Amino acid sequence: MNTHEYVFATREGFKSAEKEYKLLEASISAKKKEANKLLDSEKTDLTCVSFHEDLQFLCDRATQLKKYLQNGCLTETSKHQLNKNVIALGSTISVEVNGKQKEKLTIVSTTEINPNLGLISNHSPIGKLLIGRRVGETIGWAKNHYKILNIQ
Repeated sequence: MNTHEYVFATREGFKSAEKEYKLLEASISAKKKEANKLLDSEKTDLTCVSFHEDLQFLCDRATQLKKYLQNGCLTETSKHQLNKNVIALGSTISVEVNGKQKEKLTIVSTTEINPNLGLISNHSPIGKLLIGRRVGETIGWAKNHYKILNIQ
């Protein structure tokens, strides 16, 4: 059994994770100093519990990011794929939804998703349907039809 679980990531996602990890490390260090002051003060138990929960959340997120950074495999859309207009991890595409509205989507790894920004996972139902498709093709998912207009 393999002890490493590799995660594919775009260059932008990896850089963003590195930046967030560095910020978290600094924040955790500051929180630990603050914890020492809190122990010396006469704060209520509720304040201490809340502080501890916040610190634990930061530590958990830092652990997740560290694992991601250690096991992340950078992937980029190859020039060969771009020349053939084939959607791959890292591709940004414009789609027409149900013949009306246009949306811009980027296929990213599961750790980078943000639907509000149009970042969809390559493992999501629509992401799986889009991978390998070409400009002009239409796919259907959840009563919607997506026509691929272009790949960037």
